[in-house]
Amino acid sequence: MNTNSSDEIDLIDLLKKVFKAKKTILYVTIISSAIGVLLAVITPNKYTAKTVFIPQNQDSGSTSLSGVASLVGINLGNNTVSGYIPSAM
Repeated sequence: MNTNSSDEIDLIDLLKKVFKAKKTILYVTIISSAIGVLLAVITPNKYTAKTVFIPQNQDSGSTSLSGVASLVGINLGNNTVSGYIPSAM
């Protein structure tokens, strides 16, 4: 099988080209960093927070809401007051 020497990658020549273009690489890095910092400072922060309070039923009967609440770890069928958050808050 014939091997062609042009299929090889010469790392020394590749590194020489990178070192010759080091000023260009440095300028592009500095300009990109400056644009990134400028955008981070200028862009306004937008935060939103949402909460949903589900009132607990004190009825002894089971509702469809208690099935969903049990997935989260809330026991609506229990009449104990531990962890109770009033819906008027």
